[in-house]
Amino acid sequence: MASQTLMLEGHLLDSHLLSKVLDLIEAQGGCAKLERIELGMRRQDLSRAWVEVTASRQSALDGLLANLRPLGCEAVEETKKGDLVLAPAPLAGCFPANFYATSNRLTEVYIQGRWLAVTPSGMDCAIRVSLRDLTAESVKMWQAKKGDLIVVGGRGVRVAPSAALEPGSGEFGFMDSSVSSEKPKAIAIRRLAQRMKEIREKNQGSIVWVAGPALVHTGAREEAAWLIREGWIHRLLAGNALAAHDIEAELYGSSLGVFLASGKAQRHGHRNHLYAINEIRRLGGIKAAVEQGVIQSGIFFEAIQKPIPFVLAGSIRDDGPLPEVITDALEAQKAMRQELQGAALVIMVSTLLHSIAVGNLLPEGVETWAVDINPAALTKLADRGTHHAQGLVMDAKSFMVALLQALRE
Repeated sequence: MASQTLMLEGHLLDSHLLSKVLDLIEAQGGCAKLERIELGMRRQDLSRAWVEVTASRQSALDGLLANLRPLGCEAVEETKKGDLVLAPAPLAGCFPANFYATSNRLTEVYIQGRWLAVTPSGMDCAIRVSLRDLTAESVKMWQAKKGDLIVVGGRGVRVAPSAALEPGSGEFGFMDSSVSSEKPKAIAIRRLAQRMKEIREKNQGSIVWVAGPALVHTGAREEAAWLIREGWIHRLLAGNALAAHDIEAELYGSSLGVFLASGKAQRHGHRNHLYAINEIRRLGGIKAAVEQGVIQSGIFFEAIQKPIPFVLAGSIRDDGPLPEVITDALEAQKAMRQELQGAALVIMVSTLLHSIAVGNLLPEGVETWAVDINPAALTKLADRGTHHAQGLVMDAKSFMVALLQALRE
């Protein structure tokens, strides 16, 4: 048998955090013994609990501890021993064995007698440490260089409890999930609009949009263009499809071969987006098409006119693709990470795969909103780690119209 005492800090009862920890231990075949608990006397006070975790063997305990750390559990004995354990990366693009895999939550490491924040934070990374500068940063596997000092094991690492586990009323309530098709949308959208106004007025950071082609399919192209023109979108992350159908709408008045003005399908209209891509490739790119007057309105016309940075990340099924699309997945990831630096608010609209990709690059502390007509898409986003996102179940056009109205109030 192997055992380890953990310390857990947070709103343990109101947020059900303690229950989540105990349930996880039991679900993974471990045993838990609550040794001590110190409850906060006031609502805003944090509580602390010490839990002894026992497993049948050390390897099982290590796996259990790895799953408990993202919930904010901290190994008491390991912290008392002092600094974290470091090992050199054996070669470029490879971490040492038993490297510490990060979550998107606020993480700190204990170095030379003090706790240092890991910046930037991000999920599915390792922690690279500079003993000379006393800094710690999260890095993807492909970013590792031979000899980099990487955190291994869990000693000297602590993770803040999830912001998604903040205490609520502590009482039963209807429509209490973060994703509900029955929640009143207008109130949430007005709150989002107010937040956008605060960020812009106080210069608190950038507003990043992650958008899918449904913006064009549902007829929200003009609203998206207005948001860029009026300065409500500072960065745009998307794929080949959004740009292709935005340009299709400009050149042919259709999206996926359906006329946006009438909603009627055009005969042989399925080829319109291919013609649009081909024309842009002939001209040398979207920017060249704008400069030559071929594109005179729309989302990417405004993005180039403003200008705002945009990243088009490619996928295997892309048609064309357009010249601006980054087809190297790692280069696309690098470009997206660059544009996410300094983000204060991320708004994801009708693009499941790109939303999950961006969510995996974001620290939990960045306010995130996700909009999709399919509730399952928002649930899957949360299941992939972006559990703190505020979800709105509605179509892209309705959301955009309501948001513009709120911003104009």
